[in-house]
Amino acid sequence: MGRNDNNSRRNFLKNSSIGLGAGLIQLSPASSIARIDAAHGDLPFEINVATIDIKDGFKDENAEQRLNRVLRSMKNVSGLKPDIVCLPEGFTSFRISKPGTLNSMAQHRAQNDSLTSKISAFARNNKCVVTCPVITRKENRFFSSTMVFGDNGYIAGIYDKMHPSKKEMIADADGNRVTPGSLSQPLIKTRFGQIGLLMGDDVYNAESWRDAAHRGAKIIIYGSTFAGGRMLNYHAVANHCYIIASTSGEGRIVDISGNDIDKTSEFIRYSWSKLNTERTNILTFPNRLPELFRKYGNRLQLKAWGSTDMLTIESNDATLRVKDVLKEFGLQTYAELIATETRVQNEYRGK
Repeated sequence: MGRNDNNSRRNFLKNSSIGLGAGLIQLSPASSIARIDAAHGDLPFEINVATIDIKDGFKDENAEQRLNRVLRSMKNVSGLKPDIVCLPEGFTSFRISKPGTLNSMAQHRAQNDSLTSKISAFARNNKCVVTCPVITRKENRFFSSTMVFGDNGYIAGIYDKMHPSKKEMIADADGNRVTPGSLSQPLIKTRFGQIGLLMGDDVYNAESWRDAAHRGAKIIIYGSTFAGGRMLNYHAVANHCYIIASTSGEGRIVDISGNDIDKTSEFIRYSWSKLNTERTNILTFPNRLPELFRKYGNRLQLKAWGSTDMLTIESNDATLRVKDVLKEFGLQTYAELIATETRVQNEYRGK
């Protein structure tokens, strides 16, 4: 992409206030947004995301020490101007000397307690969404939850883990245990679309990932005490979604193609990336790649993944929509193809 193209895209993103550093907060005046939306619809845009792990915090003695460690990491990533910051499951209880009981750890579901008030303040001061896995209490039951703080610091939504492990459901010293969440968990609305949330052993339930993606989540946040491994790569490509994983062992960002974009390392315990939410997977057959190259050149970013017969396509030009290119060349997205195949299969199944 040439210098003029770069400048054009940068200026467009700046003016529409959905580029790096603006994200979901500093939106243009309503009149500008209305004018842009009327002309172009839901334009492609980028979201700046960061995820943190706690691998270097396993010697912490109590929740306060761990929280302070995590807040320092959050402060470090704040310089990246993130739109989303993800924290790992059990970030104030996992592998610390005195984790406490469920009752002592539980956070209020409707207002901020001592722990969540600091996370809320970070979200508000840095104009970003923060996903915060904690124990919550509802009536007389306890849940392993992810509280989502919006860019104003208020609670935007809560996800209750659907598939807690058997260990979590063993009663603690007070006789309390984690309760499985409802199987109809909400997506959380943000200014950049709806995000899905999953946790821990949810990774083993493919239907949970499929459901979140089919209901419209282009980004799924995964908080866990274990890393999730290659299963996350599978879920990303199978469901055409980005996965931001924040775990005890590593933080990882997985592309819709099922490839790692970034991950934490031995010396840096947070990872970050920009996500283009209009990025799309299509099949390499029929092969229209030469025609796409000839007509649009570097206005499109194209990457073929040979062994999967898959092509990832996104626009480098804010005035060029991927969906318009696909329509012009008669190409289906990977998700559309699977939906079409499934519909035909169901039509003839059992006949």
